[in-house]
Amino acid sequence: MMCSDRAQAEAEWISPRKFRFASAGSQNANPGWKSFQPEGWRLCPGDRLYLDFDRKHFGRIHLHVAASQATLLRVYAFPHEETEPAFEFAYKHYKNPEFPLAWGTIILPPIEGLLTPGEQHWTDCHSRAFRFLRVEAEGEIVVRGIELEASAWPGLCEGQFECSDSEVNRAWEMGRQTLGLCIQPALESQQPVGEPGQWVLWDGCRRDREIWIGDLRPAALAHYSLSSNPEPVATSLRLAAAGAFENGLIPGSVSSRQVFNEYALWWVITLWEYVFYTGDTLLATELGPALKRLMGWIASHVSGSKGLFEVENSWSYTLPRKGPLCGPNIVLSQAYLAAARLAKYCGLDAASFELLAADQRARVLQKYYDTEHHLFRDLPDTTQDQRVWEDNNALGILLGVAPPQDRLSILAQLKNRLWGAWGAATCSPKFAEEELNPLCPWAHNGTIWPFANAYEVGAWMQCGEVTQGLDLLKRYTRACHRAGSETIWEMIHADGSLPLSPDHRYLLSLCHAWGATANHHLQRDLLGVVPLVEGWRKVRIAPQMGNLEWAVGSVPTPMGPIRLEATQHGEAVRYKIMEIPPEIEVESAGQK
Repeated sequence: MMCSDRAQAEAEWISPRKFRFASAGSQNANPGWKSFQPEGWRLCPGDRLYLDFDRKHFGRIHLHVAASQATLLRVYAFPHEETEPAFEFAYKHYKNPEFPLAWGTIILPPIEGLLTPGEQHWTDCHSRAFRFLRVEAEGEIVVRGIELEASAWPGLCEGQFECSDSEVNRAWEMGRQTLGLCIQPALESQQPVGEPGQWVLWDGCRRDREIWIGDLRPAALAHYSLSSNPEPVATSLRLAAAGAFENGLIPGSVSSRQVFNEYALWWVITLWEYVFYTGDTLLATELGPALKRLMGWIASHVSGSKGLFEVENSWSYTLPRKGPLCGPNIVLSQAYLAAARLAKYCGLDAASFELLAADQRARVLQKYYDTEHHLFRDLPDTTQDQRVWEDNNALGILLGVAPPQDRLSILAQLKNRLWGAWGAATCSPKFAEEELNPLCPWAHNGTIWPFANAYEVGAWMQCGEVTQGLDLLKRYTRACHRAGSETIWEMIHADGSLPLSPDHRYLLSLCHAWGATANHHLQRDLLGVVPLVEGWRKVRIAPQMGNLEWAVGSVPTPMGPIRLEATQHGEAVRYKIMEIPPEIEVESAGQK
């Protein structure tokens, strides 16, 4: 079992950067933001002290306060200034089981309790993700000091990337911060899992606080681009397998054990990619029994007559959708291929899964691919659904199902039909409201999801269109940055605004691990550093620069980093390897 010698690193202690008052008393008349003053603040009844920690963090809040008499103290934490009304609304209702805030919403109670007379130190009983705090009390108090005991996975700076475009550099850093906040101790999950000392990869560090398997896959790819220590990915895969149902199905979420059929397919793919990027074949052997049971469950859900994977519940676009949908059937072809590659470590028949993978790719093209319009449709009869779907078509390219000669035509359709100023929409045309999940009918209806956008970024780059991929990456990260966020959101309205529903019932995630996926493509497809065998023993290096003048980077491997710099001279791209472990063989596909 892999374990990190860095996982028990000391927590970082962080103080607020700025403060302001919303005051009921004259002594705090200036409401504007001021630099942090460590001597403390006096609060009268009705005063509200706001503290800004400059960017989002995850950890435990510590307060040093003094009260002249017994009084009630409350501290509210929220990630963005615009979300304060939504969080205040949610705090009032978080104990009410009959009031559905939304699926998957995690609301921690405010820090609240009775202060006794005198000086005292308070520690939050929860770790939480936030940028802003609001402190208030029913009586007069003095806040002597406040600090955050921050928790974050150490070592996410091994992987590096920088280029001649400052917006792309900012997008890389936003991805790094986003992923770092979502790697947290397993026992801090919304329902604790694992053991002390174990770290896992959450979907979101504030709202979800758990491992979602479909989201684990893109987050894992981002993790390999930043760190050579894969412990959080390995632990997440183990905990998912440990929670398998009796029929062999691995749940879509590890804490709440929700069922999303296609997420089980992503578990197979993520396990293979873990072996491929780390060389840790022991995990494949360990999880072999779970893989065998899962492949049996998958076989039972492939229709004998149509040969299509049937889903009872699909995550895609929060629609109440069932049946043989396109996306899961594209993913199934890759799951079969992953099972074939894992076969030698897990006691499976590789040849049979290779045949299944080839048959599935052919079946998807026959059933879902619209040859006239060069698009994957969502239903087997391509005349039933004429929408353009970003995820189906981006994945069709990335997973090798789309006809090679049509890939650029598919991408051109996505750009023409889905792109806007702040990213690409989920689908077009939009749905009627009555067709959607009533809890959040707007959430996937023409909104922008970095999850699918990052896959499209990778598809453009994989097809050699680096400039187009970078353009899309800059659009959705620009929307987050413009709103004052240095992490990448779960979703964005088409106009670039925060997607909060009018009654504040839906509290989206402003730090979602899948937002970092493009970091993987910047190293793999732009710097062009691609492993060819398990564990990086052989690599191909073939940078493609698009409209960039230069790019440099450091790609983590189990043996050490590969560092290179690439420059563009007219139409020629030249690169220089600055550092590479001696154990790695290089198959060059470009000019040195």
